[in-house]
Amino acid sequence: MLAGLCLFASTLTTLWSGSIVVPIAIAVALVVFGTYLLTLRAGLFTGASRRPRGGIAFFESDIAPVYVTDLGGRVLARNPSAGPAGFIERWLPDAGSVVYRMSREAETNGHASELSSDGRYSVSAWRSGPRALLWRVERTAPVAPPPPDFSHSAAPWFRIDDENHIISCNHAARELSGGEAETLDALLLDPPFQPGAIQVMERSGRAVRSFPLDDAEGLRDVLMIPLESTEVSGLAPDHFLEELPVALARLRGDGVLTFANRAARALLGAAAQPDKNITELIEGLGHGRVIMDTRPLRDGPSDHPDVLAARHKKPDLPVREIASSREPVVRVVFHPEPSVNARWLDRWARILATWLREGIEPLVFVHSPSNRESPGIARDLLARVDALEPVGRMPAWAGEEGESASGQLA
Repeated sequence: MLAGLCLFASTLTTLWSGSIVVPIAIAVALVVFGTYLLTLRAGLFTGASRRPRGGIAFFESDIAPVYVTDLGGRVLARNPSAGPAGFIERWLPDAGSVVYRMSREAETNGHASELSSDGRYSVSAWRSGPRALLWRVERTAPVAPPPPDFSHSAAPWFRIDDENHIISCNHAARELSGGEAETLDALLLDPPFQPGAIQVMERSGRAVRSFPLDDAEGLRDVLMIPLESTEVSGLAPDHFLEELPVALARLRGDGVLTFANRAARALLGAAAQPDKNITELIEGLGHGRVIMDTRPLRDGPSDHPDVLAARHKKPDLPVREIASSREPVVRVVFHPEPSVNARWLDRWARILATWLREGIEPLVFVHSPSNRESPGIARDLLARVDALEPVGRMPAWAGEEGESASGQLA
């Protein structure tokens, strides 16, 4: 373009002595061509400077820092979250080598990503056109702290799965429970396990309150803190309960009254005194509820056809091994396999022997899926009770050795 201007100027002066038509035409062509080149060059620079801003416009409201750089890591544009200065050196200390490495990878594969040294941030780069990269810094999910280790704690600790099977426990838990067991329910005198409730350990007789902790990978940590007698009987003192306008009474598991406040004594009468059984104070309570226990039936293998049929018919209900009257009714459905029944026979033998020592007279019904095994199981249960509290032996059962054509006892 400069040459064209010089040629054009010479035609207007005495420096050019010939015809001016040709030089003027050449000069005009050179000026036009030069102007075109300047416009094209200016357009390239303008486009290079504006293209990143156009791309960053989509991230103006993004809460994550976003940058547009050239392939060498020079920042061309940034969103408000990125701040007025700086680049990824805030998250990646060795920014120079990281930018070089990620730029090469993004140029080749279209994308690159790296974590910060503390694992809290992720820096990603994408190819944005032939000469630019788009960078974004995201906060990653917080790293969960490792679960607490109670294996050497002085507090009794159990780790259980979703079905209350004991996965592990510490020494304090074994001392409290008095032995080993497969499930938490088997350690309790009053199963099933109820998180946060006060329950009694079967072997040691200690009352405990459970404190379930957060789940960790499908397992639960449970602390079982032993309680003193004052905590078990109630945290509120009796003299406070005495003045309440609501009738309140405290009972033992066998229904014996241990405390009744003024409102309760007014309702139940003067006989509402400690050591009085509640069944003697309220008409109709002398008939205890039936305790139905099908846990032995569901504890063993289910490949026997009689077991499968019985499991569908017999209710699967929570079992509270507490006598609510002087003559509680107990129905236990056992499994046909003797090895399955052994621990349940021991369990009920201990409960029944305890009731008998307290003057309770339970009525016990023993069942099995076909009832063919019932007399033998009943005889075994009574022998185990007799070993703990003398009750005598069961006489021979009529037709016990025989079997009818229908599969029932003769």
